[in-house]
Amino acid sequence: LKGDELVKIILALPIIIGAFILTGCKSPSEVRQSGPEEIFHSNKNVNDVSECILSGWQEKSFLTGPVPVYIQPYKNGKTVYIDVYTWVADVIPDQDGKSKVIYFSQNARRSAEMKSVIKSCI
Repeated sequence: LKGDELVKIILALPIIIGAFILTGCKSPSEVRQSGPEEIFHSNKNVNDVSECILSGWQEKSFLTGPVPVYIQPYKNGKTVYIDVYTWVADVIPDQDGKSKVIYFSQNARRSAEMKSVIKSCI
């Protein structure tokens, strides 16, 4: 690591530790129990929307670098989520090949930014 990178990591540690404490490393099902922050509808199919959200969220970065984003099957659709489930987007089939995005957030600070990615994908 370069000196600047090490300094960024050291400065970011309290933020990372705080995020873990605040989110409590919940599971996706625990995050879903709190209810969605917003629900979006799209004319696109589940795969196109979920891949777009995955790609858009992967372009985000924090002090420590790129955001770790994952995708996994969920019911008949996909779940896109950030490490420790800070932001979760369930993309499920709606009617006629369309899709619905159910968005959950445990961090209001960057939630609008994450929702803007969803809006650009629908």
